[in-house]
Amino acid sequence: MPIIDFIPPKFSINDNRNSNGNYYQAKCDICGTDYFPKRPLAKYCSPKCKMVQHRISKLEQKLKGGNIPAKKVIGTNDPKVKSMRGAINVYKFLKNLYNTRGDKDEILSELQYLNFEESYQYGKHNITRKSEQIFEIVK
Repeated sequence: MPIIDFIPPKFSINDNRNSNGNYYQAKCDICGTDYFPKRPLAKYCSPKCKMVQHRISKLEQKLKGGNIPAKKVIGTNDPKVKSMRGAINVYKFLKNLYNTRGDKDEILSELQYLNFEESYQYGKHNITRKSEQIFEIVK
């Protein structure tokens, strides 16, 4: 069967302009990159950032109310003293008590570079490194 005529496919072009004729520009809530969203109320630049936000909200839901899982807290009988394994768990503990927005990198770097028996003060809590992974928090 011979080809009689070639008909090129028709592409529909999505025009993402607002009523003024300008394109919407937004900043991603997770990674902070500027992008042109397909709809005016979009929050994330990619599905990857959307998944990161979903995982963050699930974690916050688990930790809601300042409850740290019991396996992360190492036993002490004094209610004012808590021992925790890992700097990230100490950060999560502080995040539940204080507004730590924007301080995450500072807190984690301070905890990482503490020598044994050195202390770091955040808010009303004094954090002391007891071993490579164990931190003691005293109010």
